[in-house]
Amino acid sequence: MPILDNYNIIKLLGEGYSGKVYLIVNTNTNKKYALKRQKVYPDDWIKKLNNPIWYELNLFKFIKSLDKSDKNFFMKKYQHKFDNNCSSFVWTKPDYMPETKITKILEASKSCLDIVSDLKDGDSLYLIKHNLINKVLYSFIIQFLYCLYILHNNDYYHYDNNSGNICFVKNKKKYITMKQLNIKIKSKYQFSLIDYESTLHKSYELSNRDNIIYQDNIKYNMDLSIFIQKVLLKLDDNILDTKNMFGVNSFKSFNLVARYIYNNNKKLYNIIKSKIIDIYGSNIISKLKQFEYGYIDNNNISRVFKIENEISQFVAILDKKLFCQILGINYFDNLINSDDLLYMKYHYSDLRDIITYIINTHKVKHIILD
Repeated sequence: MPILDNYNIIKLLGEGYSGKVYLIVNTNTNKKYALKRQKVYPDDWIKKLNNPIWYELNLFKFIKSLDKSDKNFFMKKYQHKFDNNCSSFVWTKPDYMPETKITKILEASKSCLDIVSDLKDGDSLYLIKHNLINKVLYSFIIQFLYCLYILHNNDYYHYDNNSGNICFVKNKKKYITMKQLNIKIKSKYQFSLIDYESTLHKSYELSNRDNIIYQDNIKYNMDLSIFIQKVLLKLDDNILDTKNMFGVNSFKSFNLVARYIYNNNKKLYNIIKSKIIDIYGSNIISKLKQFEYGYIDNNNISRVFKIENEISQFVAILDKKLFCQILGINYFDNLINSDDLLYMKYHYSDLRDIITYIINTHKVKHIILD
């Protein structure tokens, strides 16, 4: 399988939606990189702001414009290349993905996009699964929130911040610089956010689906909500191999939890309802009423703000044992305590405030820059 000039593939690192990631080496320098090769439509090389391929490439351009220290919180792209004759590259959709018209077209496509980026040492999924995250837990959370802080301040929303997309390299310096917050924190790892295909920006020509996702992220900070749900509550399928619980559609499990609480534990439901209204205001009441009346959202827009997910998150925060009991799974702890999680929920619109709270509450070693 031919790739960019002067590179050889060493091994496959992983695969996912539309492509695969390889470890590659530059034959001139022996330096190692990551290669993301993905199937694309034949005309995707034409720059279009309604195309996820260019969502990713545009974000790389934004990252390149950042201050040197802030670049470290993201991936660095060295080069990319469209190949309209890569028929030897075989990609088939992962089992967790439904077969659609798009997946069929991509499987049969002879066009690819190669992106060469810097190589990370590992991801937070590995640290969490092997119980290594606790030693760096709060610096990990702070650094991830800072990634969102940079993106959101520039009208970008990531929307795929699962544990596998938050990576790290071993830090060679004593401190990690967060220039836009004017502080440095002590950490053995530099964390970064990767994988930008789902990242949206207000300047893009968004489809109806993507526009709803974008607006919901602005209103509810869904990037933070996804991080709380998938990482801090450890409800990412990959962390605890909970595919039997979630299947393809995790919303079914969250709907089950929310509906159980509403029907069987009105006291807890009313506590959660009160908290949700406190956080999001009276505008959220209509969503709560729809849930209470048994309204089922049958539209096919996935990953938008759903009140069932919100209720289920609060159950996991306030009573994880009950959450696990409802789903019939073994009990497991959240990464952080309920006070911290509630603070994050209540201050969802102010990432800087949450970062300051974590630094002060957990005495994270830091330096205020001049």
